[in-house]
Amino acid sequence: MIAKDAQGDIAALPNAPHELDLERERVLAALDRLKQSDALKPDERVASAEHVLSTPAMSNADKIALFRSHLSGPRRNLPAPV
Repeated sequence: MIAKDAQGDIAALPNAPHELDLERERVLAALDRLKQSDALKPDERVASAEHVLSTPAMSNADKIALFRSHLSGPRRNLPAPV
């Protein structure tokens, strides 16, 4: 059974390059059609950065304080002793 499968695969090898060439031509033709369509043209709305929110830059002291606050662990609110 394995020998028959191998023989079929070997028999199909001479046709493989031709089939691959046809597939490559189809892919290249589809790529050319896509390039000519509007799908790859830049959108002016996306090209501008006006819609992007800007965040103020943090000073180094603010960054260090934020980092330390994350490392300090949870703050515990313990009830007052009675």
